[in-house]
Amino acid sequence: MSSVKLLTANLFKKGANAQALANVLGRLKPEILAVQELTALPAEVIAAEFAHTSLSPFPDGTGIGLAARRPVTWSPMPMPHRPGIIATLEPNAWAEFGGPVDVVGVHFINPIEWSPWTTHRIRRGQVEAIMSYAARTPRRQVICGDLNATPAWPAYRQLMRYYRDGVLEANARKRGRPARTWAPSRAGPRLLRIDHVLVSGLSVTTAETVRVDGSDHLAVLADLADDRRS
Repeated sequence: MSSVKLLTANLFKKGANAQALANVLGRLKPEILAVQELTALPAEVIAAEFAHTSLSPFPDGTGIGLAARRPVTWSPMPMPHRPGIIATLEPNAWAEFGGPVDVVGVHFINPIEWSPWTTHRIRRGQVEAIMSYAARTPRRQVICGDLNATPAWPAYRQLMRYYRDGVLEANARKRGRPARTWAPSRAGPRLLRIDHVLVSGLSVTTAETVRVDGSDHLAVLADLADDRRS
């Protein structure tokens, strides 16, 4: 079964080393890249590596981006606080898939940011935006990025009404467990799995975590395959 390699990485504002990111991209050669907490230097690295990009770097580290090596159609993913990005992959450029696929890069607000009530309202709106999109979109879909939610949290469980956890399924096939991806410090052990690749109409055949020096997150590398061609 042919597959497409996707990498999602939270770059920890100005923490991630731009050269380390360039080395990771050069070594792994992902076809699709989703990034969160994007700033200017990593954006330059990504633009040099990928022919097709939608990058919104910000000095405060709240930027987000998607990139692809083959043509895609870009559109916004309206969400409270921090909009996502949609890349639609058409089968004439992405022959691995039998029909269009939407890859949606997102970054949910941290649950301990700002006041609890404000943050709860924003997160609820972000989840509702994704579920509304899922309900009205017949295409195969991928939701990827930092959801700031472990599988035990309500945001994740609500999204499971429409999606499957591709990384969890890929590890289950090997009788393993997905690695945790976030630590409270760049050097410490990862404590929570909050970076996800959720799928509908697709499967993740293999998945692994990847270190990007300087980030407090491990990146997630996933091979995407079409369920309808399995």
